[in-house]
Amino acid sequence: MAKQRFAGICGAVLAASLLAPAAASARVMVAENIYVGPDEVVDTVVCIACSVRVDGVVEQEVVVIAGDADIQGRVDGDIVVLAGSLDSAGPVAGDVVVVAGRAKLSADVAGDAVTVAGGLSLSPGIALDGDAVAVFGSIHGADRAAVAGDVVEVAGESMAPLAVSGLLIALCVFLLVVLLIHPLLVMLGFAVLRERRFRVLADTAAQRGGFSFLFGIGTSFALFVVSIVAALTFPVPLPAFLFFIVLSIVGYCGVSYWVGRGILPNAGVLGAACTGALLITFIQFIPVIGWFVMFAFWNIAIGSAVLSGFGTSVDWLLPRTESNPWTSP
Repeated sequence: MAKQRFAGICGAVLAASLLAPAAASARVMVAENIYVGPDEVVDTVVCIACSVRVDGVVEQEVVVIAGDADIQGRVDGDIVVLAGSLDSAGPVAGDVVVVAGRAKLSADVAGDAVTVAGGLSLSPGIALDGDAVAVFGSIHGADRAAVAGDVVEVAGESMAPLAVSGLLIALCVFLLVVLLIHPLLVMLGFAVLRERRFRVLADTAAQRGGFSFLFGIGTSFALFVVSIVAALTFPVPLPAFLFFIVLSIVGYCGVSYWVGRGILPNAGVLGAACTGALLITFIQFIPVIGWFVMFAFWNIAIGSAVLSGFGTSVDWLLPRTESNPWTSP
């Protein structure tokens, strides 16, 4: 039962992290601590590279990444802490999940309490309606608390440093793969499109950036609608999806060269494009700002690929839209 619940909680962690910023009165901060006063009621709290203290009420989730959470008030949803610790002296109506840190619970929890690579401490007399799970950690005080579910320890607390090291190594490998995959896509695109099309795509993004952005949004929406219709008509709607992937890669090659030649104007086309791809990737790792940059570059990439006819000409699409002009009566 505990393992099944743990899998469900992992899904809840991802959902909470993705959906929390969309709340109507969400309090979202990066590198600046968040304080919810005793008389305050907020929907959601999201803190990245900072810490949170709640003396009031949070009606949905509390998500903390690379920081600590101190809960003295009430949380009506889940609490998720990644790379930090939790000290909760207020009631929690959802689940508690702490990864790479410890959790101390001094008040009732209506869901599960899970720690990964850290210990879980339960104060005497509190009620935990779900499971108490510690992966690479130990559970203290379970015998003095009212735990309705299972009490599960997976490996011991001595394994926590090894688990954290493994997580860091896996993260570094993941980041390395992400950093390399974009330059590899640029190299693949260069082998197919060659230098002239790279230049045309970059010139289209530079000269018609705003128009490319709007056209990219329209193209993405159109392909989305086509994919839905195809999914209702055919079992596997691959053509529209594959066209969107190819369109994104081709446009991304041009945008990468456009950014790269601004940094290295005297470099070769392939070297400048790979440099631009690395820079765009680094920027996309920045929270919030990187998401907007990714949205902008992606749509400019798609729009410039369509407007230029996959690098045929900067004005490739315009003559086709003007080939049959309206005649005045």
